[in-house]
Amino acid sequence: MTTFYELGDELNLKEAIELETACYNPKREIKAILTGDYRNPREGDWYLSGSIPTAYKAVRDISVPYHILKIVKTKTKKITITEIA
Repeated sequence: MTTFYELGDELNLKEAIELETACYNPKREIKAILTGDYRNPREGDWYLSGSIPTAYKAVRDISVPYHILKIVKTKTKKITITEIA
């Protein structure tokens, strides 16, 4: 099961275009997932940090290792489950 993380920083225009998101709404359609890398983030990388794990974008190279993230577009679907009483 994939864990999705909220964004603590905003996407830049290039990232928004790559994700084909015309109306950017970070709370609804854009999330971050782990890539499996644990290293020092380089400028522009997304990394996981905080007491409430959140995705942040490195504005410059960071000398401490973090879990590296990938930004993804998500879609929420409502599922109804019916049980026999």
